[in-house]
Amino acid sequence: MDGRELSMRLAEGYVRQYRTLCLHTRSTWDDVTQREINLFAGAGEALGFHARVEVRRMDLSWHEPETGKIVLHLERETDRARVLPEALRKVLDSDESRDADHLVGILGWSLKQTCRPSEPELSSP
Repeated sequence: MDGRELSMRLAEGYVRQYRTLCLHTRSTWDDVTQREINLFAGAGEALGFHARVEVRRMDLSWHEPETGKIVLHLERETDRARVLPEALRKVLDSDESRDADHLVGILGWSLKQTCRPSEPELSSP
């Protein structure tokens, strides 16, 4: 499996399994973050990697069991003010990310004022 196929399967699995996180309107951002990280940790362990949480400033990482090489580095951020200065920098430009084969950033917030429609609104005839 090449990197592109792994990335596509991770994204598809994330979307398909999201409902299993059992989130609801009273869930906090901490609940969402913890459950999403656990989802990816479980996926990595099922693939035979060692999943480690909050090590070397990484929210989650998968490591080769034999060599300890970082296979995946995941960052999760819910504070949109910190996305550009912190989360993306950690994923794209850090010593930890340079060592990883795959980088994943989950940037989660869905407030009405921050969402833009992906397609123009249809007008009534």
